[in-house]
Amino acid sequence: MLREVEFSAVFFKTSIQSFANSSILTFALGTNASTFEICDNSTIGTNTRLSITSAGNVGIGTTSPSAKLEVQTASSEEVTTGLLIHNNVGGTAAAGNGVGVVMGRAGGLYSSKIANVWTNSNPSYLQTNIAFYTMHNSYLAGSETEKMRLTSDGKVGIGTTSPGAKLDLSLIHISEPTRPY
Repeated sequence: MLREVEFSAVFFKTSIQSFANSSILTFALGTNASTFEICDNSTIGTNTRLSITSAGNVGIGTTSPSAKLEVQTASSEEVTTGLLIHNNVGGTAAAGNGVGVVMGRAGGLYSSKIANVWTNSNPSYLQTNIAFYTMHNSYLAGSETEKMRLTSDGKVGIGTTSPGAKLDLSLIHISEPTRPY
């Protein structure tokens, strides 16, 4: 026999004291309407840090995420970091590697990728580049190939991974338009 049980809004509430600086950290887990929340105080609905809606959307910094993952930073008049994806490689041996975001179907099928790719044109540290990858004549995971790159010194390459000018177009092919007569 199934029995429906109703819980109060707060499932878990606690305070933890830090021995290092005697500060007290209070947080609460619970529901606010149809949203599960983690708050950094003892009251659900106040200072919410993470929300999961009944639709399965996850919000960090917002209580009403409109997508599967929505990250909202504090209001600011500057460029702020809302999401950090990193690869903990070190040294110039990491050149040619990086970290990216793949967009497509589950398992990487039919996907495109935007990545941070490091080069070591300076022997002391890595240079960052943004590379854009798409699939062509394939749908298999990992078959993306680089189509465009923006280098750390502001050069854009289309069809090349090492542009030599502000805009470097490789293998230019311009077709004559077909005339109707």
